[in-house]
Amino acid sequence: MNAMTTSSSIRRLPAIALAVVIVFSFAGYALAQMTAQSVSPVPARFELGLGYSYMHADDVVVQNLTAQTITMTGGGATTSSYFRSMVRVPQHLSGFTLSGFYNVNSWFALGGEVSGLYGSENQPFALYYSEGQSFNDKVSLDRYLYLFGPQVTLQPGERVKVVGHLLAGVVSDRMHVSLPNGNIHVGGFNQVTFYSSDGPSYLSADAFALDAGVGVDFQVTRHFSVGPTFDYVPTHLPSSTGNDWQNNWRAGVTVKCGF
Repeated sequence: MNAMTTSSSIRRLPAIALAVVIVFSFAGYALAQMTAQSVSPVPARFELGLGYSYMHADDVVVQNLTAQTITMTGGGATTSSYFRSMVRVPQHLSGFTLSGFYNVNSWFALGGEVSGLYGSENQPFALYYSEGQSFNDKVSLDRYLYLFGPQVTLQPGERVKVVGHLLAGVVSDRMHVSLPNGNIHVGGFNQVTFYSSDGPSYLSADAFALDAGVGVDFQVTRHFSVGPTFDYVPTHLPSSTGNDWQNNWRAGVTVKCGF
């Protein structure tokens, strides 16, 4: 491990430690509240949730594509060049979250969640043989999270619950890099065809992930509730810059069914 990677990882450890302390402090408070009550409400034994999620992903370079070949034809001549492209994770992702928890008692539950988050953006690159011109490649990301762990609940009101969880699991990223192809004017050449000689169009990575989150549930009917959720989701994806710990933030709205 180089010095850059070690320094970057150390800088992110306080944020992860703080999230752990907050969640377990919340659990202790919930336990104290339960102990103080002579009669605790009986929760639904199982709780399923389905919601919309938005994630602001950390700005991280996952691969530096610097040895891609481009063939340019025009005016009866053909030449080759290279482009420089720093492929980054798209930062704005949205999708779904599906959760399921088993309530052991009125304040403690075990379960997990699966999320699918999707986004794309155009990212610039420059040709060596382009007289300073720059172009865009389209980077698309499909991110899936598989997380499991405990959840604690505090009920400050008859129809309001505050929940917090600390989950651990896997993040699975699938990226696709699309290069332009067609009539692009570059240094007197009218037809530019992009193709990869030694770099993939598809990038993928699986890594460790955590989720420290809190949410508020407003009871609508006996079996259904709805409310916002907020999560800090650190991931440990490899990066060409040495930034192997990423800080991701997620917000959403979830509908839950208890039975």
